[in-house]
Amino acid sequence: MTKSAIKKYTERLGFFGMILHYIGRFMTKTEQQVIGKLTVRFGKVKKNRLVFKNREMMDCTDNPEAFYEYLISSGYNKKYEIIWLVSEKRKFRNQNTGNVKFVTAENKYGWSSPLAYYYGATAGFFFYSHNSAGLNRYRCKGQTVVNLWHGCGYKDAEQGKKKQNIKPDFDYALVPGPVFVKTKSGLWNCEPDRLLMMGYPRYDWMLHPSMSKDEILDSLFGWKGKKAVLWMPTFRK
Repeated sequence: MTKSAIKKYTERLGFFGMILHYIGRFMTKTEQQVIGKLTVRFGKVKKNRLVFKNREMMDCTDNPEAFYEYLISSGYNKKYEIIWLVSEKRKFRNQNTGNVKFVTAENKYGWSSPLAYYYGATAGFFFYSHNSAGLNRYRCKGQTVVNLWHGCGYKDAEQGKKKQNIKPDFDYALVPGPVFVKTKSGLWNCEPDRLLMMGYPRYDWMLHPSMSKDEILDSLFGWKGKKAVLWMPTFRK
C-alpha cells in the first residue's frame, strides 16, 4: 500500500471506496492462499486450458488480446478452453464465442472471484501482461507461464541497473529480436533462452494485410503522400 496507490484509488472510488478496496484485497489474498494451496495439493493442470490476464482495468487489450484474436481466428477455441480473467466482467455479457469464459480477476473494490484463483492454478498455459501474474502464484505442476509484456527493449529500467536476486515468475517471454534478449535478460535476471524472438502479437494488428499502406495512411490521416514515418510509443488498442 503506497501513497500513490492510495491517492489513485481515492480519486477513483472516493475515501470510503478506497477503504473497501483494500479490505477487498486483504480478503482475496486470504482467499487465494486457501484456494491456491488446496488446488495445488488436490488438483492438476488441464492441458487444454488457456488462461489470459492483462493488467488491472485494461481488460482484453494489448498483446494478450492480439494473441487471443489470433487463436480465435485460427479455431483454437475448438480444441482449447479459453479463460479471460478480467476486471469488468459485465462488459463481456454479450460475448458468445464458443469455449471462452470471462471470470472476475479483480473488481474496482478489490474482490476476486474464487474461480480466478482456481483457473489460474490449473491452466495448462497462463498468458499475462505486466503485473498480473499473481493470480497463479499457486500453480499446479506442469503449467507453462508466458509473459506477453509489451515494454520497450531498447532501454533499461531503473531496477534493471541493480543486481536482481529474484527469479522471474514466467517460463518464457516474447521479444522482437536479439537486442531485446540482451536487455530483458538483464532486467528480469533470467536466462536468455527464456526469451523467444517472435515479435509482439499486437504488431500483427498494425501490419494486417487486409489494408494496404495507402489505405491505412488515408484512413488515419488523410495522407496522400508516398512515404510516412510514424512514431508509436504505446500501441495498446
